[in-house]
Amino acid sequence: MAAVDAGVSRRAAAGRFGVSVSSVIRWDAQRQATGRFEPKPQGGDMRSRRIEARHADVMAAFEEERDQSLEELRSRLAGRGIAVSTSALSRFFQRHGMTRKKTGHAVEQDRADVLRKRRAWFEAQPDLDPEKLVFIDESWTATNMARSHGRCPRGERLRMGFPHGHRKTTTLVAGLRLDGMVAPMVLDGPINGDWFEAYVAHVLVPTLRPGDVVIMDNLSSHKHASVRAMIEARGAKLGTVRNFVSEAMMMERRIITWPLRMNFWISFSRGAIRTRFSPRTASSTI
Repeated sequence: MAAVDAGVSRRAAAGRFGVSVSSVIRWDAQRQATGRFEPKPQGGDMRSRRIEARHADVMAAFEEERDQSLEELRSRLAGRGIAVSTSALSRFFQRHGMTRKKTGHAVEQDRADVLRKRRAWFEAQPDLDPEKLVFIDESWTATNMARSHGRCPRGERLRMGFPHGHRKTTTLVAGLRLDGMVAPMVLDGPINGDWFEAYVAHVLVPTLRPGDVVIMDNLSSHKHASVRAMIEARGAKLGTVRNFVSEAMMMERRIITWPLRMNFWISFSRGAIRTRFSPRTASSTI
């Protein structure tokens, strides 16, 4: 451009510096139009500006159904005259820090009656004495809980034994207080109403103190009328996690189920806990 400014023709300047005549013509035209003649960026993402220009439209379609797949979103946008590929949508969300995630909750939470129960549940929580709370939950393990895959050289089979056919399930039922686990019991089989009723009568109730609040979920085996009667006869109260309160259930899984499960199975494996009893004979040993 300095040579052109000095009076050299654009063709002569192109020959002097070994570039095409058309390049010199474009640079000179660009300089006259914009005052600059720097080259445009080369390589990289050259098409994102197209989808970024429709940012509001893309986000509006996304907000209509936030768990839709990229293909579903692409089809939705195509119906509105916006042609875009799924790969372009993936890069679009990456640029804007949108990651794949989902925390599910029951749609029944929006019902008026369930909403009232949810609010009552949360509003009552600050009045509860943590030292009086006893959370009841179940955990289980089965003999078919084995790793399904391993590693070996390519072209070879990895043959390993694991239990097959008649499988055995072992269930843990226990309570969790502020100071640790209480009233553990192990079942040779899955939980049901009879087992749980016997557990409450012979394992849980003897550990309760007047004023305790026993909290359990809405598992069908927990709903025998005698369960509430036995707990209240001890001077304690029974509170159940209200229907569809997913936040409370997530809390239960994170701070109750997993610590309870780990603490119990460690103790059980060391022989510190042994509980076997039949709801029919109503006898137990710990």
